[in-house]
Amino acid sequence: MSDIYYDLHMEGDEPEEKSTLSKVLSIIGKTVSVTVIALIVFMLVYRMWEMKEPAGTGKYIWTAATDSAYEELKGTSTTVSSKYPEDQFSYEYESHNTVTVTKKGEDEEDKENYQRITLPSKEYYSKIGFEIFTQRLVSYRVEDAEGEEQIVNRSEYFEVKDHPVKRALRVTHVYLVPAAKQVQLTFRYKSDIYEKLNSQPFSSGLPFDFTLTDDSKDYTAFSYKTFKKGVYRYVTMVFEGVDLSNAALLTLEMDYYDTEGKQNLTMCVYDAELPVERVKVSPAKTPAALPGKED
Repeated sequence: MSDIYYDLHMEGDEPEEKSTLSKVLSIIGKTVSVTVIALIVFMLVYRMWEMKEPAGTGKYIWTAATDSAYEELKGTSTTVSSKYPEDQFSYEYESHNTVTVTKKGEDEEDKENYQRITLPSKEYYSKIGFEIFTQRLVSYRVEDAEGEEQIVNRSEYFEVKDHPVKRALRVTHVYLVPAAKQVQLTFRYKSDIYEKLNSQPFSSGLPFDFTLTDDSKDYTAFSYKTFKKGVYRYVTMVFEGVDLSNAALLTLEMDYYDTEGKQNLTMCVYDAELPVERVKVSPAKTPAALPGKED
């Protein structure tokens, strides 16, 4: 009895053989799924590769001016003034021309007893030699006019505000060399910028007519180097003769022409109220010779 029941049960559970059409559709479905996943992975990997700057982009470029300033000042040793010894004041941050130091009170948790001093760097350092500074895309804590701390996002200073192409234009690197009166910056844009702005590249191949501006002067002459990777284009510009001793703000003016005539975009590339970092790089054996845009 049990054997008959077992045979009938097994016969009823036998799977039906799939039709040829079902097999073909199954193969097509699996192939499409694998292909879509492969394309997504490829696009992610390609995007990561594309976003990474080309080799050499953003690196400091040694020119004849910086090489000369370095040779003249390379023996200068930077020391802290005895008026502001480090054992009494804790170093906070510096710009190219100021240093902010903080003296803590007896109770380190009591911020009201902190004494904060911002002074010219020449008063903090007994000697200042050849130095390269940069201001990075990070957030900083700064004090407002009332003495209250606030967070400033540095990337906000680099993006073009209130414009359809604001995400397509960025300044990715900035170098300031006070001793050589030089500013270097790397500007990134997308290859479709001309379609978005309805404009054309200049005869030099640059997307804009660039001008570096401080509080009192415009700098229109610069040498430059170009890079490209994927849809991104990079221009590293070297402005000479820029007096950084009293520069509170540096902006990059970008002129272009569309069907309505001359247009302008502006972005901040340096703010003296925000801290900078020192950059240590070895001098090049031979200064770079770059093409230049004249006045």
